[in-house]
Amino acid sequence: MNDRSGRLPGQGSVAVRRMSPGEMVNACQVLGLAFADNPSTLANVHGDRDKARRTTERAVRVVKLGTRCSHVLVAEQDDRLAGVLNAVPWPHCQLRPWEKFKTAPTMIAVMGSALPRALTMMNARAKHDPREAHWHIGPVGVHPGGASAREVRAHPVKGASPSR
Repeated sequence: MNDRSGRLPGQGSVAVRRMSPGEMVNACQVLGLAFADNPSTLANVHGDRDKARRTTERAVRVVKLGTRCSHVLVAEQDDRLAGVLNAVPWPHCQLRPWEKFKTAPTMIAVMGSALPRALTMMNARAKHDPREAHWHIGPVGVHPGGASAREVRAHPVKGASPSR
């Protein structure tokens, strides 16, 4: 272990920390790549991987990482983002009707014809959301060409607790 940084030496060392505002674009790109072959995401875009990547990148910016209640952690490996985790406290983890209305124009532009399928999926998942204090974790994604999910999970987060 490197005595100065607390990180393990050599390629593959991963540091987990809170996302800085300037990393939003890169974080969205990591999630887009991570979800490009996700069966649920592909179902929304009729199996088009490139469209799944682009749609995920734009959608997570609007309804996930870009919200005021989001607590976003990033995993950094070799000076680039290797993973992203979003956490949101209840009751902010589900969009309220007025928030859905407010984001509708952007979501129509982002999702296009996939929006009805995505809303159906979101509503089905929301029915299982506990009506008591909890944290919603997600999306969580690891760059397909970066650290493995096991490497990212194995590193404890120092000073990056989702609580304020």
